[in-house]
Amino acid sequence: MALLVVGLNHKTAPVAVRERLVFAGQTLEAPLTQWHDPAVEEVVILSTCNRVECYLQGPDAEAGVCCCIDFLAASHGLPEAQFVPHLYKWHDIEAVRHLIRVAAVLD
Repeated sequence: MALLVVGLNHKTAPVAVRERLVFAGQTLEAPLTQWHDPAVEEVVILSTCNRVECYLQGPDAEAGVCCCIDFLAASHGLPEAQFVPHLYKWHDIEAVRHLIRVAAVLD
């Protein structure tokens, strides 16, 4: 099983891109109920004013990345070309390290 983080933040994306991808209030519930893809078995989405990140677990990391990109584009009606260049991707132990840095307010 692969553990994966796909996201963007204040270091990788301008505010205009971050504003277009943020999930505010109740806007996350409906898109998540429609997320049915065998490439992702578990998902957690972290959305703040400075970052949007998808923490994923599934059998294939690359398929998980594609699934996350498709989800972000569809749920915000945004062409992938407008945000994909700003994404970072962390796999396995790097994903865990990133999560710890975010939780400890080091990133």
